[in-house]
Amino acid sequence: MMPDVFNRQRLSLYIIRYIPIIMLMALCLAGCQSINTGEKAGVDRDFRDVGFNLPATFSGKVSCVDCRGVDIVLTLRPDGLYQLRLSHRTEDGGSNIESMMNRWWYKRKEKVVVLASVDGVMQTYSVKDNDTIELLDIEHVHPESQLNRELHKVTTLEQFDDMVHMRGMFSLGNGRAVIEECSTGNVFPVSNYGLYTEAVGRYAAIPHSYGTPVLLEFEGVLGRVDYFDDQAEEAITITGFKKFYPRIDCEGNIMRVTLTETLWTLQQLNGRQLENFVAEKTPYFLLEQDSSMVGFGGCRNLTGTFRLQEDMLQINRTPVPRYACFKGLELENAFLDALRETASFEIEVDELKLIDSDDTVRAVFKAGAK
Repeated sequence: MMPDVFNRQRLSLYIIRYIPIIMLMALCLAGCQSINTGEKAGVDRDFRDVGFNLPATFSGKVSCVDCRGVDIVLTLRPDGLYQLRLSHRTEDGGSNIESMMNRWWYKRKEKVVVLASVDGVMQTYSVKDNDTIELLDIEHVHPESQLNRELHKVTTLEQFDDMVHMRGMFSLGNGRAVIEECSTGNVFPVSNYGLYTEAVGRYAAIPHSYGTPVLLEFEGVLGRVDYFDDQAEEAITITGFKKFYPRIDCEGNIMRVTLTETLWTLQQLNGRQLENFVAEKTPYFLLEQDSSMVGFGGCRNLTGTFRLQEDMLQINRTPVPRYACFKGLELENAFLDALRETASFEIEVDELKLIDSDDTVRAVFKAGAK
């Protein structure tokens, strides 16, 4: 069980922190107002020369040599995203539907629209006029055959409700969950429908500082979400989970270290540098994903467990028999006291601070490889 002082002080902090979130979530259920989407710096959004107004939906049946045709619906958005539905007609009269969403851009010199694909294969369309685009082959060359490859602009903008594979940086703050979509950097709110509650729960269970974005791979729908009182907004509805990746950003770069699966080596203890202690070996500890703890205290090896919720942390060391220690006993005793009295933590880049219930920094660590 957690100490009473830990429960009382940390529970009070928890309630104070989440009252605004609870209130805002209630407001969202009663009628959420739309929020502006952000844009990632450096992404080209200049589509003035594309030849038609955006957003625009194009539709048509494209011929193919080994099938009965493919019905294509393509919407090009001014924020750099496209939404695409491919309906492959089968011999029995049915169709296999494939949907995707990713970034698009326009090559002014060639007058070509390029669609980036999740699997790395790009589609290209030549802009023939304000109402017509033509599917090109992979070399950006007009096909020699007479097969139809034209799509025509429709008067009514297609409202997509297709589930597609997505990747984005998921975060929670100010009462809203948002996702920064990886291909464009656009930021969208996450709707309260679908797997919203599960997403928030999984995010909260990841050891990280509150509000830190975490990469999420998932299935979802980007479209208009209607709430009560005729309020609506464009939002992402999460419909299926793949995985959270706590240490990786959209480009695959390693981000800041996390509390678990990192070897933390002691640097300061109760405001004193390690040089002020006598020890044969520097203390360290490692928290595993299964809530177990291993480490070294200065004289003996350490084992135990830990409990974690948001930035609240309690470390429970497994008692072991004491034995004579020529060097490091003072350091170990102070180190064990710091672990036992830890109530929360902070991580900044590769530095970890263990903080007690009085908000005093008891120990400072440096991250190292596991």
